[in-house]
Amino acid sequence: MSKSGRLLAILNLIRTHHAITSLKLAEKCGVSERTIFRDLAALCDVGAPVYYDNGYKLLPGFFLPPINLSVDEYLTFKVALLGSPLKSLKSQSANIHSLIAKIDVAVNSHVPEQLKRRRHTQQISVRNTTDNRTADLTIRLLQKAVDNHSVVTFRYASVSSGTAQREVNPYFIVFRGRAWYLLAYCRKHREIRTFRIDRITRVSFTDRQFEPDPKVSPDSYFASSWEVYTGTPVSVKIHFRGKAAAVISTGQRHPDETVRRLPNKSIEYSVAVAGIEEISRWIVGFGADATVIEPPKLIARVREMASGTLANHPAGRSK
Repeated sequence: MSKSGRLLAILNLIRTHHAITSLKLAEKCGVSERTIFRDLAALCDVGAPVYYDNGYKLLPGFFLPPINLSVDEYLTFKVALLGSPLKSLKSQSANIHSLIAKIDVAVNSHVPEQLKRRRHTQQISVRNTTDNRTADLTIRLLQKAVDNHSVVTFRYASVSSGTAQREVNPYFIVFRGRAWYLLAYCRKHREIRTFRIDRITRVSFTDRQFEPDPKVSPDSYFASSWEVYTGTPVSVKIHFRGKAAAVISTGQRHPDETVRRLPNKSIEYSVAVAGIEEISRWIVGFGADATVIEPPKLIARVREMASGTLANHPAGRSK
């Protein structure tokens, strides 16, 4: 927690307790009692009316009128923030905890009282495969470029074409398909492309700026994507049976999908999706419970993947 976030947390703890000791504040904030004394002095220096009377207290009337959030609204806000992939980035995690601390200070006193009697039973867990050791700094640099409409260059390690220098107009930073991506106009290919953040190195600002195309948005760009890949939409039809049919009949995998029950208790799944690579990996995961009906190139790709997997796992192999 940043110092500013901790100071807000201390104010909130003092506000919501009748009288709280420095030792209890240290335990709640995860710092030493000595640090708490310094923080209390800092609060007094900026005019916070903290005083000691068998514990630390605040003079009445110090806070502005509270934000009128219900307990459900407060929990929705907190669960959404703590479950965000932003939390995995060091710089953004500090912002999240600071924001929560500010809300904690401002909510009506009945909220913390009700929370003491209520278990937290909701959680969002988003799998993030980005290498955050390098992504944090890269995202901060690219966000600055996005905000200032600055043309940037960087080295990009493409899985298909290797490492090369790129010059781009950065538009958006998005989290999609378990990783962070930059959505940018690539000057080499003269089109909007996605760049996985943890494959970007050596970001450098040029002295040029660009005018963003107002028609470009993440929603429109990824409209037909299965996850991240883009391209011309392909009409796909798959039959699922057994346990796979039960899985597919609940939930939604794509906004444009159609699910139809067949007489033999199987499911016909139809969707127009950009490219076949991502959806083919998904289909193979269902094994014998999935049959691709169309298009032919998807059938061929699934056969190729299944054959390769079978070849790598010959009968009788134990190691």
